[in-house]
Order: sequence, then C-alpha cells, then structure tokens
Amino acid sequence: MTRRQFGILAALGALAVGCAGVLAGIAIWATASVTLDVPPRGALLLAPPDPERSVAVVPITIPLSELGSRIESSLPTPLVDQQGTEVRDGVRMDLKATLDGHVTASGHEGKLVYRLPISVNGRVYLGKRADKRGARGKDAPEGVKFEADLTMEAAVVPTLDEDWGLHTRTKVTHSWRGTPTVTVAGLTFGVEALADQAMKRADEQIAAKVDEKTGSDTRLRDGVTTLWRDLSRPKQVKNLPPTWFVASPDALYAAAPVVRADALKLTVGIGGRFALVLGEPGANDKTPPLPQRADPPSSPGFRLAVPVLVDWDTLSARVTRALAEQRWRDRKSTRLNSSHLVISY
Repeated sequence: MTRRQFGILAALGALAVGCAGVLAGIAIWATASVTLDVPPRGALLLAPPDPERSVAVVPITIPLSELGSRIESSLPTPLVDQQGTEVRDGVRMDLKATLDGHVTASGHEGKLVYRLPISVNGRVYLGKRADKRGARGKDAPEGVKFEADLTMEAAVVPTLDEDWGLHTRTKVTHSWRGTPTVTVAGLTFGVEALADQAMKRADEQIAAKVDEKTGSDTRLRDGVTTLWRDLSRPKQVKNLPPTWFVASPDALYAAAPVVRADALKLTVGIGGRFALVLGEPGANDKTPPLPQRADPPSSPGFRLAVPVLVDWDTLSARVTRALAEQRWRDRKSTRLNSSHLVISY
C-alpha cells in the first residue's frame, strides 16, 4: 500500500466516524496494515450481531399533597345535588353535599388515605303533598330538614396485576365535625346514632363502588399499550443526515406502588435493544405483543448500549459531499480533484 493510498483510506475512515457521531477514542489503524470488518454492500442491519441489551429503570416520587390537589380538582361542584329523589314509596328527598375545605392525602401503614371535609343538608317530604302544592304554584313542603358536617376518610391500597390492571382495596369511614341534626316543625334534634347507622351502610357502598370502578377502568392498560406501540416504531431524530432511533423493546418494568407518609413511590423502566441508524431504518410494521408487567431490577439506573449503524448508500453520499472539490498533493505535486465517490465492498 502506497503512502498516498494509506492517506486516502485514513481520511475516509475519519469521515465515516464523523458521520456516525463517534468523535473520540477511535483509531482504526495503528500500523501499516489496516483491516476493515464490514457487511456486504446493500446489507442494512437494524442491530449488530448479538447486541448488548439496554435497561433503564427510573424511580418516581409523587408528593401526596399533589395527589390531594388533583383529587380535589377532579371533584364536581357541588359533590351531590339531588332534587325530588324518591327514597321510598311516596317519600322524596332533596339533598346537597359540598366540599367544605381541601382534600388531603397522606400515607399510613402502606395505605393511601384521602380525607374529604363535607357539608350535607337536605329535607325529606311526602311526594303527594308536594305535587298538590306544585299544582297551586307553591314550593314543596318543608318536611323534615337535616344537616351534618363530617369528614369522609378513604384508605386505599393500590395494586398492579401482571396484565397491567390497576386494582384497589378501599375502606371508607366517617367522623362527625359536629352533631348531625334534624328539624321538624321548627324543633331541632341531634340524631348522631341514627345518622351513624345510615352512614355505615353508605361507607360500605362507596368503598365497593370505588373498587369496582377502579378494577373495570382500562385507562392504565390502554396507556401502556399505546406507549409500547410508540416505542416499537422507528423515530427520526435528525434530517441531515437522516438519522433514526430504532428500538426493539422486550420488557416493561413497574414495581408495586409504595406508599410513604408524604409520597407515593413508583419504579418503572424498559429493557431491550436500541440503535441509531443513518439512512433508511427499514420496514418495521410488526409491533411485538405487550409483555406482562415485570418487577424492575433491584437497583435503579441506566445501562445503555446504542450502536450507530450506517448503510453504504448513506455513507457514500456523506463522504462524496465531504470530499467534493477537495484536493490532495502527493510527493510529485500531483493534484486529485474529487467529484463523486462510491464506497463498496
């Protein structure tokens, strides 16, 4: 190999490395003999032979104060507003319940505890009498009025199953912030014992509805499925040269939620093989099925291996563009002008 040939080969090697973005620590020649281990022209590898697997595991901390604010903002105002609801034969009820303060969230013994201060007022009356008064253009009778201020407490244990379903075990309790009362014909009575009996049944019904609604809600699984499909599609990260991020994920990690005193801790991650491809990434129409949830590796962190792959056509175009109108001078002062170069093997 002549010194001029060696110089041209070294320049091409340096340009190829520059195209791939690998800027440091690479020297492909150390002696006069140079060996290039490359695939045949036309071959485009989406991943090198036996690529190293990458894993990224990230811990996430959600302050419980933020969860309380989110719950509060999602609640209707008022919480309940019912007029003329028939509660039994011939008996109707007007009921209004409003939030009387801020929703708080805290952790206790591994449970997520929500507290909602609520103010309730309403009345119970006979439907027939109300209809007669309504026909004469009058309001419904006063009937029996009731008022109560209480705090509802929901202790929730969230769990994730292997198929990305979210489930809860919920227990609802209440405490009075003052004695509940009823008013009949202008006379007011405390009815805490009777109200406790009614609220106990309501607590159980609310807890059952929360668990049923959570178990039938598919938003978590739908969101994970969309994320999985998106990760499996090549994404263009640069136009010139056309550079694509190609992912072949094979695992999604999610640990069971951990409830602390003031925060909800989640650990999530992804595993698979990834590459940057300069040139066309090739067809990848098949999305692998969504894997079951897997527990993440014991320690959070990143172990990434992202090879940079360049197809021959892209490399030829990039080197041609870089060498256009360049000149080299050998020992005899002969000039070489480049206009087009094709790299093949």
